[in-house]
Amino acid sequence: MSLVVSMLTFLVGVLVLSGGAHWFVNGSVRFAEWMRVSRLLVGLTVVAFGTSSPELFLDTVAALRGATDLAVGDLIGSTVRT
Repeated sequence: MSLVVSMLTFLVGVLVLSGGAHWFVNGSVRFAEWMRVSRLLVGLTVVAFGTSSPELFLDTVAALRGATDLAVGDLIGSTVRT
């Protein structure tokens, strides 16, 4: 794959990720308003789960494939902050 194609693929990925994050946060705010709850409560629950779900998916797949060292390493790395 050429450098130009790689750079374009990267830029498209960043744009899609950014747009998806914007859509997710706006949807969460609308959900909070619809449920008549605090935006903070929604941020601490729905958004927190949404941002942690990729790690949960990775750890589940790794554990099912027998790569428990990867799952444990990802778990420790995602929770330990320096």
